Amino acid sequence: MRYFVFCKDQLIVPMPLESDLQKGSSQGSAGKGEPYLDTLVLTWQGFPDWQGFPGDDPVDVLKLAHRVHFRFENEEYCVLSLDQAEEGHFKKLAHIKVRELIGTLDSKSMALVIRAMAYANWSLVSNFCGACGSPLQEGEGEEHLAKVCSTCGRVFFPRMSPAVIVLIHKEDRILLAHNLSFPDGRYGLIAGFVELGETFEQTVHREVMEEAGIEICEPRYVRSQPWPFPDSLMVAFEADWKAGEPRPDGKEIGALGWFKLDELPNIPLRGSVARYLIDHAVEQSRKQNKT
Repeated sequence: MRYFVFCKDQLIVPMPLESDLQKGSSQGSAGKGEPYLDTLVLTWQGFPDWQGFPGDDPVDVLKLAHRVHFRFENEEYCVLSLDQAEEGHFKKLAHIKVRELIGTLDSKSMALVIRAMAYANWSLVSNFCGACGSPLQEGEGEEHLAKVCSTCGRVFFPRMSPAVIVLIHKEDRILLAHNLSFPDGRYGLIAGFVELGETFEQTVHREVMEEAGIEICEPRYVRSQPWPFPDSLMVAFEADWKAGEPRPDGKEIGALGWFKLDELPNIPLRGSVARYLIDHAVEQSRKQNKT
């Protein structure tokens, strides 16, 4: 059994604070092109020497932490979620922000970390039956990914919230938006959650009109990505501008602008589907300019 240990949006990894991983290495202790899962997970046998840690034995702290199990490629993992008080027992280990970590990982490690954090987030808020209020228990057998009510037997599977994200083209420029929740100077793409009864394409049209005030041509599907902040499934599109001048809604979007692909501002971190869409557009533009 191997364990992921999270505290909010950070992964606690079994290595010293000054580590290659914390500095942004894409390989950690593994060879080139290989997943370095052992760098990311804890095992009871592989815990560092706890001598000198304050308070209780951290192993005992982990035994009391909120936990949920899941399987990945036929191997079982346990996800442990710590609160701020429990986190204090692990200050000598590296604490890595998952948003920053994802873009440095090989594809297998990235998929595993995303799944682990998604299960952690879901399990923390899914402890009681929504029908009768009784405690939920981890499922077994075919229901091993779910939680089951201890009284009425109702089964609850992990929640996913579908959302769309779209890169909009206008001639040699793309539309970028500064969301008011972003760091200063950071620009990303128009995105939003799917409402009941909507198709993904309808959501794209609605979100673009609500947040940017413009019309677009029919969206073209590109790819999807699970995004565990806290439980999104991002469905990515491209679209061409049709009509209107961009104007920020002032609620979610603070600024909008058309940017040339060789004059981009600060954009989302690698590993996100927003960054993939932008990088893909840059690469396609370079190929066209060479021909």
